[in-house]
This record gives sequence, structure tokens and C-alpha cells, in this order.
Amino acid sequence: MTNSWSIQSANYEVNASPQPSLSAALKTFDAVLANFSALGINTVMLGSNVPINPVSGALETSFSNLTYSLESPAYLAALTDEAHAKGFQVIWNPGFVLDMAGSLLVNSFNSPNINATGFLNAVDQYWRTYAPVAQQHGVQLIVLGNEQNGFDTAQYTGNWLQIIADTRALYSGKLTYSAITGPDGTGHLTLDAIKFWGALDYVGAENWMPLQMNGAPMSLFSELGWPAMQTPTNVPLDLYNLSQQYGKPIYFEAFGSTSNSGSWTDTGSANSVVDLQAQYAFYKQFLDTFENFSWVVGATAWGGGADWMPDTSVPGWNSSVYWQAGYDFLGKPAGAELAQYWLNHGAAPPLPVISPNESSTNFILTVGTQTVGLSDHSGGTSAQTLLQNQPVQFTDQTISSSWFTQAASLSAAQFAPLIEIYIASFNRAPDAVGLDYWAAQLANGLSLQQIAASFFTSQEATIAYPAGQSTSDFVNAVYSNVLGRVPDPGGLAYWTGLLQSGAIAKNNFLLAIINGALAPTGGPTDAAYLTNKELVGGHFALTQGLTDTTQAKAAMAGVNATAGSVTTANHLTDGFAATASGHELVVQILGIVA
Repeated sequence: MTNSWSIQSANYEVNASPQPSLSAALKTFDAVLANFSALGINTVMLGSNVPINPVSGALETSFSNLTYSLESPAYLAALTDEAHAKGFQVIWNPGFVLDMAGSLLVNSFNSPNINATGFLNAVDQYWRTYAPVAQQHGVQLIVLGNEQNGFDTAQYTGNWLQIIADTRALYSGKLTYSAITGPDGTGHLTLDAIKFWGALDYVGAENWMPLQMNGAPMSLFSELGWPAMQTPTNVPLDLYNLSQQYGKPIYFEAFGSTSNSGSWTDTGSANSVVDLQAQYAFYKQFLDTFENFSWVVGATAWGGGADWMPDTSVPGWNSSVYWQAGYDFLGKPAGAELAQYWLNHGAAPPLPVISPNESSTNFILTVGTQTVGLSDHSGGTSAQTLLQNQPVQFTDQTISSSWFTQAASLSAAQFAPLIEIYIASFNRAPDAVGLDYWAAQLANGLSLQQIAASFFTSQEATIAYPAGQSTSDFVNAVYSNVLGRVPDPGGLAYWTGLLQSGAIAKNNFLLAIINGALAPTGGPTDAAYLTNKELVGGHFALTQGLTDTTQAKAAMAGVNATAGSVTTANHLTDGFAATASGHELVVQILGIVA
């Protein structure tokens, strides 16, 4: 199953001029909402264009060179109420644009004649008027601005913080801002330049990245971005890092693509050669990628509808090339893909498989709670970062990063009983891959008793404790592995009797001996022996991250109740680590050293 996003949204533009009658507007709106509902969309974004004079920086009521006009608060409120009545959440997302040629394009603010302070003051003025209306009509989320490129960077942070504060004084819902997700040419995203994310509820991003560039397929995991950007950027990883930096989830304020033959290399292509597969492929890549991540709160698909569009309840409404080749997704394969995720909650395809085409013995995995770093033993050019659930296919084995990231959520103390189970079951140090696997099972709710039972049925455990072994021999073997000694006659008779009567299972007996040795009533020599073995096992599997089971036995072979035996064993392990390159996969969990 995919994650269930709280915001599964599509946009609806409200910028018809002249403004239609309310009854006509609601008829068009209701038809679109019915289409939205059929796709699993639970939120509608009301978008509009707000004209601002580029010289004075003042709000205007209409554009001098366009038919669009400033929509009234009452009109937005009526559509909001209608959407709520139909069961939708509502987002308000005005576009603050300049009353000048090309004003509906991204605001680059490259003219020295533009009144920057006036522009941002006008944004503040707009929200001081519209935020109380949004509050009164229960708007769930306000997008304070979008694509104000150049005037959302560090030098204008104070202006935006004032806008945020003034809006919060009048409105209690969620706030965000939206910026285009694109590489800045240095291996970072343009969103990094915005410094007021911490004052908002979500980091707002837009994704329009193409599927191809210069004829080659693109991937969000190694995205070159727009033409002429040469530094690869791992978009999901960069967004995750931004989310962690500010402690805010990512909300995709817009994602989408037109549906023509040029859309493969330019998601905003306006040519008229219809290619529905290009738009579908974009939607599929976006949803396949980001539906896997819990740090994404939702997204808005661009191309849902507008108050000036044809009535979608009338057959053939989208027969023109404008609708067939444009951003609109209703009645297209891209819309069906939305339904697959948002209505049916079908399982998302797995993340792309990383295939180094080498043996795992050439690599080191560096594990965090959300990501896994993959590098070769020399720290060379194979280094890259995996995300949660992303599989790696080596030539000798395939592993998923998921259990490593889950294991990293545990503390060193929580690893201790797992190491002790390895000692009791196999009489060796744990291998890092196996230990991390069982740590992930523990993190996911499996009990130590269940884990011990699984260990006891393993092939390695049946070699240590053969099926035909007598009960007394079994007790002696467990004592030897866990405590380094034979049981006293009374203890042997006691445990043999319980095991033969069925009062205790063999796997639970292992845990009983472990717990007894470490209990306050246990002997100090027994406790020291088991603790020393645990220290050596932790050093082998956690500190050095080694995985060779033959070495794991060798490291544990000479351990006894003395501190010197731990020093000797760990020195041996360090020697194994120094020669691990080309011999074994190394897995190291960040922040856990045993």
C-alpha cells in the first residue's frame, strides 16, 4: 500500500473575466468536482492571478493588457463553501504577478524599475484583506505566494516573515509558500535559497522536471534539471534533507506536464502534437517516487480545471487540441494514474534498483534512519545515497535498504539482547547484515521470544544444537556458549527436568540463561563473561560493521571473563576490518558504536 497523503489535490483556476454569474460558476465547478471525486482527489486548490503595478507596487483590480481580473473575496468564499459541501478540503493559492508583458510567466524581477518593497507590501496588503475571509470560510491551507523568483531569497526574508506574521494574526489554518524544485547548477535545489521555511507549516515545492534531456532518459534520483544545468541533483534526497533541516513536511504545491510530443523534454511544451503517454509517464514517475515517503504530506496535480473551461459534464468537452495537448489530466491516462494511487491506493512500484554490477564485498553501507550511503571501500566514484526501501542488486546478492534504516532507529542498548541471542544460538559474534535484519524486526514489533524462536530453527542453530542431542548435552552446550562453563549438578538437573517436561521450550531456555546471568542474583563471573562476549559482538557488527561469519567465530573464540580478552578480540576484529576491501560487505550504522 502507498502512503495516504492528507492532501490529494488538483487546482481549479478562478480568473475568468468578466466574472461569471455565481450560478453559472457553481455549475461548472460542480461538474469538475465530480470528476475530482472519481479520481480520489480530496482537496481543491483555488488559484487566481493578482495584478500588481510593477512601478508603484500597488494592488490593481485588473490587468491592463489581459482579460484577467482580481477575484473578489466573496467569489472565492462561495466556491470554497461549495467545495466543502461536496466533501473537499480547500487551498487558496493566488499568483502575485506584475501588470506587464509576460506577467503570467515566472516572476524573474530582472528589471531595475520594479518596486520590490511595494510588491511585497502589496502581497501583505492582499492577505490582510483575504486572510479573514479564508478564516471565516474554513480554508485549510493558504499558499502565501509562488514562484516569486529573486524576491524570495535571503535579503527579503524579513518581508516574508512580516507577511507570515500578519496572516497568522488573522488566520489559524496552515501556511506555506511555493518555489520551483530545480537544481541551481551547484548540486543544490533553488528552494535552499529560501530562508523562511521555518516560519511556515510546510516546505512548498513545485515539480516540473522533464523525463528526458538531450535524448537521454532522466531520473529524479540523478536529475540534471533544466537545460544547461550540469551538476547532478538527487531531488528526493535534497527535499528530504530540506524537510529535516526545518522540521517541516514537503507539500508539492504543483506538479504536472502538458501532453504533447514536446513534453518529454519540456513539461511546459505548448506544441499541438498530442502525446498522452508523455504526460502519463511524468505522473507515473512522480507518484512512483514520492508516494513512498512519509515526509511528503501531499501534492496538487496541475491541470484540474477553471471557471472559464467548457462544461465537463457535456461529452466531447475536451475534444479540442488545447485540452488534449495541454496540462489538463481529466479523461486522460494521467488522470487514471492519479486514481490508481489516490482512489484505489494501489501498491506503488518499487523504487529504482541500484545495480553496481559488482560484488557486495567491494562496498560499505553507511546507515541512517532515512537514507543509506553506498560507497566502495576506497571511497571512490561509486558513492551514492539510497532512500528508504530502495533495493541494491549486487552480483552476489540483492538487499533492500529498508531493514537497515529501520535498524538505525534503535539505540545501542536495544541491540544488546539481539547480540546475546546470537551468542547463545551460534556461539559467535553477529554479522552486521543479519543483526540489522533482526533489529528491523524488533523495531517492527517482533518480540525477543519470537526472534529467539526463529534463530533456534535456523540451519546454523541446528548444527550447534543437533536434533538428536540429549537434553543434558543441550543444557551443557548452552551453558558453554553463554557462560563459558558447565552447569553445577543442581542447575543441570533443574533445567533438564523443565525441558523434558515441556515446561520451557529450548529457545526460551536460551533467553532464561541470558537473563539469569545478567540478573542481580546472577554470579559476577557469569555476568562478566556474557557482557564481554556482548562487547566483542557489538564491536564486530556495529562498530566495524563486519559480515564474515567465519571471522565472527574467530573474534569470539578467545573471549572470557577478563577485560584483556576483550582487548585481544577487538584487536583481531580491527585487523579484519583493515582487510575487508574485496572480502566482505561492511555495514555501519551512524551514531551507534559498541
